[in-house]
Amino acid sequence: MKLKTRFLLVFSGFICLMLAIFSVTYYVLERRTLLELQRQKFFATLTEMVLTCRNAFVQEDWPSALNNIRTLMQDAAVHHATCIDSQGRIWADSDSERIGERIGAQDLARRRYATFERTYVEPGGRVVWEMSRPVWFSGLPVGAAVAGASLLYLRRQLDHKLLEILQRISLVFLGTMAFAVLAAFFIAENMTDPIRRIGAGAREIGKGKLGYRIVDTRKDELGELAREFNSMAQKLGELDELKENFISNITHDLRNPLAGILGYVEILMRGKQGPLSDRQMKSLDIVLNSGRALSRLIDNILDLTKLEAGKMGFTRRPMDARACADSVLELMRVKGDEFGVALDAQGIPPGTSIMCDEEGLRRVLLNLVSNALKFTPAKGSVFLEYARLPTGEDRLTVRDTGIGIPKDKIETLFQKFSMVLETRNKVRDSKGTGLGLVICKQIVEAQGGRIWVESVYNEGTSFHFTFPA
Repeated sequence: MKLKTRFLLVFSGFICLMLAIFSVTYYVLERRTLLELQRQKFFATLTEMVLTCRNAFVQEDWPSALNNIRTLMQDAAVHHATCIDSQGRIWADSDSERIGERIGAQDLARRRYATFERTYVEPGGRVVWEMSRPVWFSGLPVGAAVAGASLLYLRRQLDHKLLEILQRISLVFLGTMAFAVLAAFFIAENMTDPIRRIGAGAREIGKGKLGYRIVDTRKDELGELAREFNSMAQKLGELDELKENFISNITHDLRNPLAGILGYVEILMRGKQGPLSDRQMKSLDIVLNSGRALSRLIDNILDLTKLEAGKMGFTRRPMDARACADSVLELMRVKGDEFGVALDAQGIPPGTSIMCDEEGLRRVLLNLVSNALKFTPAKGSVFLEYARLPTGEDRLTVRDTGIGIPKDKIETLFQKFSMVLETRNKVRDSKGTGLGLVICKQIVEAQGGRIWVESVYNEGTSFHFTFPA
């Protein structure tokens, strides 16, 4: 899982958990508050009934008491209201038919001196919450005030308010989560973008582009990491330049003495210094072949140095690609016959004209065909092919039926002195310097083209390169 995705999930999960805890806590507290408000409201109703009953007992003004009760009954939550005297007689009630009735002595005793609370179910199934408080005058209990509320209505009222609270919580939850996800995305992007750029820079450095630098003006740890990366790349570039200069100087210094050695060996082999035995001739032949191999290595290093410095000029002009391919295969035919590998240029139609430097093309084809022969078993084939791409580029391909290249090694092919150990000497002894493909890449890119490889291990390899039309 990517760091950005992981951060988004962790941050969003944390915010979700915090919101859930807050929402549950808020809901519980609001529910408790609403219940307390209902109770306080009911106490206020009961207190008003106490005042109503006391005034009625003192002033014997029961019509006014009935009017006050009717006013209280306009509240849908109030189920009934009653005034009872100290003898248990009902003097005022929301139900006029009960006026004049008496309550039981036991019930009166519960209500006369203290607050009494109960919940009961009516015959119709309605649940009623009832409270009564004694009515005192001049220090004596003169009666009791009773008020009842419908629990069903109170619960519906509570549920309605709680539903509104849940809706508000849901809106806040969704809005906060959306904001949190967006914030997490921007934070993650801000944190991972420098890491991605450092990773891209590492890949470029791995490809040999030591001049690559990361542009980052951040003042935090990630900015410091980017600056350290640039410092590392600069040091690698300096070391690479030192190495290149050292190799270039060494090859220049070796070239003339080596030419002298090879020339003197050839003089000895021609018998100019006197006759030689077969054993001596064989030893000199080994020296000559080794010297020529070293000379080719020196030439390749010098050519690559010139290519990288842009000092090897190329003249692009229309040329016959098929004729160039045929001449290359003619040179490689002896090796092909020796290895039992067929060479075929029929994939390039006769008279195919492309814009490129002729000697540069010839060198690229020679390198690629030579490589294909090294890694193609007997009875295999090497094909040269042409195609005009939709981009207008001319593409040439050297395709073989050889042993292929492991997928994880393809990116290293165009690096200096790169060797694929899994395929080296697998078909036959393959001597090389690891510079041929690097030189091919430089020649192609110097003319505005590009080169790449496609390969399936143990099935074959195709090297493609293009030149702009």
